[in-house]
Amino acid sequence: MKITLHAANNFDKVIERETPCSIEEIVNSLQGEFPYEILLCRIDGRPAPLNTVADHDCTVDLLDLRSAAGNMAYQISLTFLYIKAVHDVLGTNTRVVISNSLSKGLFTQIRAGGIDDTTAGKIASRMNALIRADAPFTGKRVNRNELEDFLSRYGRKDQTDLLKSSPDLKEAYLYTLDGETEVFYHLLVPSAGYLKWFEVRRYKNGMLLRFPHQSRPDMVLPFEEQKQLYDAFSDAYHWDKIMRVEYAADLNKLINRNDYSDLVLLSEALHEKKIAEIAEEIKRLGKRIVLVAGPSSSGKTSFAKRLCIQLRVSGLRPLYMGTDDYFLERWETPLLENGEKDYESIRAMDINLFTKQMNDLLSGKKVDLPEFDFITGTKTFGKRFESLEPGQPVV
Repeated sequence: MKITLHAANNFDKVIERETPCSIEEIVNSLQGEFPYEILLCRIDGRPAPLNTVADHDCTVDLLDLRSAAGNMAYQISLTFLYIKAVHDVLGTNTRVVISNSLSKGLFTQIRAGGIDDTTAGKIASRMNALIRADAPFTGKRVNRNELEDFLSRYGRKDQTDLLKSSPDLKEAYLYTLDGETEVFYHLLVPSAGYLKWFEVRRYKNGMLLRFPHQSRPDMVLPFEEQKQLYDAFSDAYHWDKIMRVEYAADLNKLINRNDYSDLVLLSEALHEKKIAEIAEEIKRLGKRIVLVAGPSSSGKTSFAKRLCIQLRVSGLRPLYMGTDDYFLERWETPLLENGEKDYESIRAMDINLFTKQMNDLLSGKKVDLPEFDFITGTKTFGKRFESLEPGQPVV
């Protein structure tokens, strides 16, 4: 039996075995050849847990925490370990809510009284005990009917509602850790021994469960306060309460009933109210430069233009500048490892031109702002000349 292995850093090797063996066994025999621990694999292109037994010729991609799938497996496995530890410390009926990402981790809320730094220490100690014992994650794939039976038997109303409102959910995984069973929609690592790096930290009205970043799989990076992001998620939490849409199942129900028009109007009203508050804050603080950041197609341009309208309502005359106009010439765009152009990187922007023009504007000079032609892949000039008045903000 021939097993062809691929991994990051151009790792390629062919292993021959006379009898079936698990991928984990093969990885353990080669562990010194990988810079970081292997967490998951793909067998002939299909995701599979490391303890899968190979019994035929196949190609196996080995995934560590730097990969999206490996990173997700680590986070979900660590979350299960955390929930198990909370239940062991505070009781099995203690509700744990995984709220949102924050400070290179997950912000969680434990619905119990008297949660403090001592509680955080006890939870971390219990997690470490399970890690030292290398407690296994025992999983099995179940179909929709089996999942419905499990959720009904254990009274999982929130998950039952999600399943009923999501007809496309055909299967899931039931994983058990030290007697506790949970539902997941992603593969986990084989055992708690793989989860060496984590931090449990008391934060605000909850707990932070922090884990390694993909850029440093072998450590938890130093804690960085993200107050504005925390406040934004707090606002979102209160908006969800107002709209009565706290879970994905709540939204699915409205859509399935074709009863979402009020939700759209309410969402837009809340959004407009928040933009108006931001505009007043910019005016009060006298800010000159307002930067809007976010991933591709997340609504940055639409948001920036709506903010400009609210700034005008507040009596200001904002100058709008889209960073899309500061792309490098297309032939200068940096490349990814696979040879495709990397438009998502800051290196795809003409930073020198942007910096010069911002400084010129702030010093009172008139500037010839570019417009990027996405058909030709070049910047054009001579169409938009701008200068700033005292106190005029740039968005």
